[in-house]
Parts: sequence; C-alpha cells; structure tokens
Amino acid sequence: MTTLAGQMSNAAQPNAQWLVADGKPYYVLDPTQSRRTPAGISEGNRQDYIRRVGWQGRRRGLGPLGWIVCMPVAAGYKVAGADDGVEANLVPNVTTTTTALATAGATVIAVTSATGFAVGLPIAATGIPAGASIAAINSLNITLSAAVLAGGVANGATVTVTPVGPPTVAKPPAGTK
Repeated sequence: MTTLAGQMSNAAQPNAQWLVADGKPYYVLDPTQSRRTPAGISEGNRQDYIRRVGWQGRRRGLGPLGWIVCMPVAAGYKVAGADDGVEANLVPNVTTTTTALATAGATVIAVTSATGFAVGLPIAATGIPAGASIAAINSLNITLSAAVLAGGVANGATVTVTPVGPPTVAKPPAGTK
C-alpha cells in the first residue's frame, strides 16, 4: 500500500501533494501537486480526500480546477491532497518469524521478536485467519484473537503486524453541523 489522499503525517514530506494542516483552502488535485498513480482502493479523485478528512473542513464547490477543500487543523501535520503510488507506506508493517509450529485450533504462536507489536493490532500469516488481531503478548508468545486455521502456522513462517497509522480527525457526533 502507498500514500492516499487524505492521509496525515507529522514527518517531513518531499512531494508537493503534501499540504500543511492549517485550515486553509486548497484545490483538490491542485496543478502544483505531482500527478502520481492512484493506489489500493483509491478512486483517484477528490472523493478519496473527502472520505478520509475532507468532511472536517468546508468545501467551497467548483472552482476553475475542481473542488476547493479546507485542510483540517492539526499543528505540525501535513495532509496528502492526492494519491501517490510511488511513496512508501507512512507506517511500515512489522515482520517477524515463528519459532515453533502452531497447530490448528491453537491461539498462541511463538515468535523470534515482539518488537513493534501491541495488543489490538492486526496480525497476519499463512494459517492465521483474516481479521485476526493480537489479544495478548507474553514475552515471545503472542495470543491471537482467533484460533489458527487447519494446516496450522509453520515453524519459520513470516508474521506481519500492521502498526497504528497516522492520526485521523474524529467525526463529530450525529446531528452536529
């Protein structure tokens, strides 16, 4: 996965598509922004931005180049105004390997390192059901939220954990304008 319109980051970003989260209005897909290949579930248009953070700010309707949106306000952060199929993930996945076979029905797997793991993060490996997460961490033993599938998890299998990504702006309660 790569960076998508509406993602936020507090790291220095080299591309012109990253706009300061200062509440100012910008054209979505402003001509000064680089044109990069959309990625993932992206639609490659203003809807990607609006889906992630655009609801927070005002939209001023059509301008000569498209929709004008206002950035969220978050000191020290930037917001991607367009997708980028070339950039690296803002938060890279954490990987480790298993140190023992985990048989079908088991809920604990042994790993070589638990650095970067945290309770509640999504975890994936061949033999771990889709949507499983970390339920508990006891040294190098990881308890899963779902039992291992038939066929188990092999010794030496690669385990991937998706860390928490950049912040999102919370949506207001229903009925709030």
